[in-house]
Amino acid sequence: LGAMLYVNRITALDGSGASLAVSASYMLKTIGGGTSKGRVTGNVAGVLWRIFASGATTHARESVETKIEAISFGFLVPIFFITTGVNFDLHSLIDAPRHLIYVPIFLVALLVLRGLPSLLVVPKGSSWGDRRATVLFGSTSLPIIIAVTTIGVQRHLIDSAFATALVTAGMLSVIIFPLLGMSQRRRQLARESQQQLLAEDDS
Repeated sequence: LGAMLYVNRITALDGSGASLAVSASYMLKTIGGGTSKGRVTGNVAGVLWRIFASGATTHARESVETKIEAISFGFLVPIFFITTGVNFDLHSLIDAPRHLIYVPIFLVALLVLRGLPSLLVVPKGSSWGDRRATVLFGSTSLPIIIAVTTIGVQRHLIDSAFATALVTAGMLSVIIFPLLGMSQRRRQLARESQQQLLAEDDS
């Protein structure tokens, strides 16, 4: 509620469009409930925001978006990950250790199914280091995994241990892959800097 009041306050200077969009998201989330429905209503709110913000100046739009992102990543996203940790059923995975083998399999599947398609949007002429970093950054996934496994467990389509193995892979993907991607990017920047220095020395 405090976040919502803050958003309404900061968006007042740019008209009521953003406030209406965010408020609509809040109401739809309250009515719909659930992780998967929350994703849909969040997308609806994003569309509403784009519609109402289309008439605003670039500076005003960027000002509001910066504040909304600050609330999202500084307040709402941490709550999401805390909730994920609280609901994480580690005991079911310990009771069925054979499901641990699925964790690395799912991680490789994320690299193949989510990471490799990211290469389609890599700019032409990008280095291999940048391409590898793009694949790693594109391989992260957690919210959709939580939504799908929650539905699967509730409908008795998968057991809790299998769902926990999937969520474990998702959690590891958002922790490990970005770190590896940033490492790739730093090494690439270091190589480019070294090559530039060598070129300057030769000249």
